[in-house]
Amino acid sequence: MKNILFRVFLMLLMGFIPVGLTLAQSASDQLTTLVTQLQSSPDDQDLKMKIIALGHKAKPAKPEDFERFTARGKTAMEEAKEPKDFDAAVTEFQKAVLAAPWLGIGYFNLGVAQEKAGHFKKALDDFRLYLVASPKAADAAKVKTKIYSLEYKQEKQGSLDGVWAVTNGNGTPFFTITDGAEKISVTPGDNNQYEVTKYLVDPQNKQHFTLQITDINHRPANYVYDMTLDEDGKTLSGMETLTQDNGNVVAPWDIKLYRKK
Repeated sequence: MKNILFRVFLMLLMGFIPVGLTLAQSASDQLTTLVTQLQSSPDDQDLKMKIIALGHKAKPAKPEDFERFTARGKTAMEEAKEPKDFDAAVTEFQKAVLAAPWLGIGYFNLGVAQEKAGHFKKALDDFRLYLVASPKAADAAKVKTKIYSLEYKQEKQGSLDGVWAVTNGNGTPFFTITDGAEKISVTPGDNNQYEVTKYLVDPQNKQHFTLQITDINHRPANYVYDMTLDEDGKTLSGMETLTQDNGNVVAPWDIKLYRKK
């Protein structure tokens, strides 16, 4: 073993094995390992950062799958008619990124599709990774401006403020949340009247709240809602529980409310 190491050392000294090539191979091996790990954890931002750094060192070739899924994503973009249609492009560009997660252009394409689909937070993550992977890109300044714009859109999308109601008119009250989710009022969806007796926004998750309202016409009957804002910022999903005026508790059921304005 010592003889082998000594020979390798001599070969390095004599120039038969370029040191730079040895380091590049090492970075390439590490890159392959991390890319494999990413397939199981595709949302791991820290892992993507490490891969990008290694990609700068190893400079691997662009895989054929990257070209393939990029072309498919662009076709899906061209065919999209409304925001939900862009999810197909997101799926293809995500595959392209997984094929070559060190390439900045993959994150750029994915960021554009995520924004078109209304996934502002994910678009932010992708554009930020693009700048890490391509810090000297000609459009770096424009992408930074895009990031600032998306930050505003994401904050607005993530707000609970608005008027929320079901769409089928089944009598469920309208909730109106205002002042940065500090206040809530209830508009009856039927002939009953309601009083807010409890309203609490989760301090650890500003998109989640619990609400209890009492049916004034049938005291002490009350409804309890446990709701969370969906990623699209347009729907509230959760559970509704009814305690009847005779004290019977009706098992909770799923409920979804939609932002009206």
